[in-house]
Amino acid sequence: MMKTEGRTWYLTTIAAVYLALCTAACAYYVSLHFRANAGTVPLFTQLLCLGMAISAALYFFNARLGHKALLALTALSVLAIGTSNAKATAFHIVVLLVLLVPFLTGRKRQREAANHTPEPILANRAEGSV
Repeated sequence: MMKTEGRTWYLTTIAAVYLALCTAACAYYVSLHFRANAGTVPLFTQLLCLGMAISAALYFFNARLGHKALLALTALSVLAIGTSNAKATAFHIVVLLVLLVPFLTGRKRQREAANHTPEPILANRAEGSV
């Protein structure tokens, strides 16, 4: 069953890009294991990429859980990259900030929804008039 609550177009785009790129990277990493003289990729990088692909796919079935997993793994990517690759760090920080947008704007919407009460409608129904 698909839970689409919390799904937005920009998060869906990020999940689709991560799904495509990380799945392709995982396939490439697997192919390196079968080549005789291929370079090696650290196991942590392979597992992080696999986790990103799984989280991105999960987003399409359960948006809220997939979003949180992408957020956590992107933060972990920023920490793992550190200062070794400035462009990759900048990319992941931008993605991390975009992934944080629903958390920053969501509380404002929840407060506005809590302040809006449909009391006149409920009062009319309680009296019997429609």
